[in-house]
Amino acid sequence: MTVSQSKQAAGRPEAAELTAGTGSPSADRPKRVLVVAGEESGDRHGGALVRELLALAPSGSLDIEALGGSELEKAGARLRYRLVDHAAMLLWAVLKKLPTFMRIMEETRDRIAEWRPDLVVLIDYPGFNLRLARRAKDLGVPVCYYVSPQVWAWRPGRVKKIARVIDRMLVLFPFEVEIYKSEGVDVHYVGHPLVDYLAAEDRDPGLAEQLGAGTRQ
Repeated sequence: MTVSQSKQAAGRPEAAELTAGTGSPSADRPKRVLVVAGEESGDRHGGALVRELLALAPSGSLDIEALGGSELEKAGARLRYRLVDHAAMLLWAVLKKLPTFMRIMEETRDRIAEWRPDLVVLIDYPGFNLRLARRAKDLGVPVCYYVSPQVWAWRPGRVKKIARVIDRMLVLFPFEVEIYKSEGVDVHYVGHPLVDYLAAEDRDPGLAEQLGAGTRQ
């Protein structure tokens, strides 16, 4: 797949959708981006995203750090924490890991304050990422959220809280656009990464269409 083709791939935000409104980096340094993914699925989406951004950006113009896993690291991000190793779903597991999560949260907040990224990209993982979004916002750093928390399936009122701590939302499903627009969020439909994964594995992309995860028009 060529770069020009991959720009149109479903489920991969174009650079402009991520960076519009973030301002220009200092002339003596590359643009800095912090990507945070706390689960394997988010790590995979983040890896594809970082790979795409580095392919599109002029050489040396982009500096990407990440909290995530091996996919982000292989894609070219400088991994600060292997956050996916701490993923927990059950309440007792979350409580057991709470001190670790809080330490990583505060150290990441301090890193944002010190490093001053031009953009923070948060991928799903709302329990951690929405708290980090608030801290980044308080520091005046633009926040782009990629893969919306499923506010349409649970805790519908949460969209109002999300709107207060992010600058841009990139959603996977067309119907999510109106949910965020109604709260005044700058929202963009980018399609579902499943389309790319099926294509890469020579699987039938019709499955993705049936799931409502097709390409953008």
